Amino acid sequence: MILYHHTNHRVLPVIRREGLTVGRIVLDENRQVAAISLTSSPTLEGLGLNLEDEPLTEADRVNIYRLTGFLPPAGAKFGANATMRITVSIPEFDARLVHWRDYHERVEPKRLRAMEEGERPGTWWVYLGQIPPAWFTAIHHRQGTEYVEDQGSARAE
Repeated sequence: MILYHHTNHRVLPVIRREGLTVGRIVLDENRQVAAISLTSSPTLEGLGLNLEDEPLTEADRVNIYRLTGFLPPAGAKFGANATMRITVSIPEFDARLVHWRDYHERVEPKRLRAMEEGERPGTWWVYLGQIPPAWFTAIHHRQGTEYVEDQGSARAE
C-alpha cells in the first residue's frame, strides 16, 4: 500500500539513514503511544498539518514537559511538519498498519473531536512500528503549496 508521511526537513538526514523510527500519537494529556502517522492523501489540504513554524503556547510547553520531562524555552516554536513528504510502500497485510477508524477509539473523546474536526480522518493511518528506508519510494520537499521531488536518493545511501 502506498502512503505518505509528512515531516520536518531538519530530521531528513536521520530519516534517510535510519528510516521512520520516531512518532507519537497523543491519546490524552497524560498518555501517548509510539506510532508513525501516515495518510493516503498525496495533498496537504484538510490534513490539519501545521505548515509554518508556530510558537508554543504556555499550555503546549507544560504539556511537552509532562510528556517528556523537558520544558521548551519561552518563544520556542513547533517546526512546520509538512516541509517534506516521504512516500512509503507498506507490505500488503502488515498487521502493524492500522486505519484510523480502527484506532481512534483509544483517543480521549475531547481530544479526538479537536483532532478530527474538518481534517479528513478517513485518509489517516497509524503504523505501530518502524518503517525502514528500503520502503521509501520517493521524497519530496514543499515549495509553497506544491511538492517537488528531492534530487537525492529516496533510500539510504
